[in-house]
Amino acid sequence: QDKESWSICRSTGVIMTLSYLSGNRVQGSGLDKNYANFSDDYTTNTGWTQTGTTVTVDSGVADKVAYITAVENTDHRVTKSLGITLSDTSWVCDFEFNTSAVSTGDGILLGLKAGTGAWNSIEDGVSLVCQNISTQRVTIFTNNGGTEASGTTLVLGSLGTTYYARLTRSSNVFTCNIFSDSIRITSLGSVTITTAGIAGLNTLFHGTRVSGDGGSISATIDNTIIYNNTLNPTDNLIPLQDGARFEETDTELIY
Repeated sequence: QDKESWSICRSTGVIMTLSYLSGNRVQGSGLDKNYANFSDDYTTNTGWTQTGTTVTVDSGVADKVAYITAVENTDHRVTKSLGITLSDTSWVCDFEFNTSAVSTGDGILLGLKAGTGAWNSIEDGVSLVCQNISTQRVTIFTNNGGTEASGTTLVLGSLGTTYYARLTRSSNVFTCNIFSDSIRITSLGSVTITTAGIAGLNTLFHGTRVSGDGGSISATIDNTIIYNNTLNPTDNLIPLQDGARFEETDTELIY
């Protein structure tokens, strides 16, 4: 019978779970951060393609994507290949954002697209969008071969606050849950949309809509991590091999 179980956590989730068993035995499993199918902490713009001037990677703001009063009806974007094509059934995309200013209109905080073109191209895509209609709120957009649709909305209110997003796909349902904490426990609510036919997503996108009434956004994005073919990142737990050694640094015991 287990005597005690505990977990070590970080912003990407559980990285090690240990159980102390009878007979002074210990059992554990760990999560390798690099097991994610894609991750970017934006400490370099290598691999990114920039169009326009007001959306940058590790330039306008060090180690982040920066929207520098990016106007929505002009073409400003950065794109990067995921190195894979995401499942048309299930995936998870974690990232964090902080909006310092947004005027009336829509600013795409993060998008996943089937190509490197502008958001309003004929390429399929899904994105989380920040809006200012009397107060800051977010919504979710899809682009199905050039036909754009918007989903439900969530009022966030405070500017200058870092929020932690989890964008997921479950078949034709796209949902983005917003959390107040980096380990994504305290949910502030979610936005969702159902769109059939979205396929071939292979590119990470940050940029403007190239449409709308000319509103603008100033914001930063950081720490994007994508897990393919799952709805739960902890599904990627990797069992530690038999004979793995654990050290208790406080007691100097080795198991």
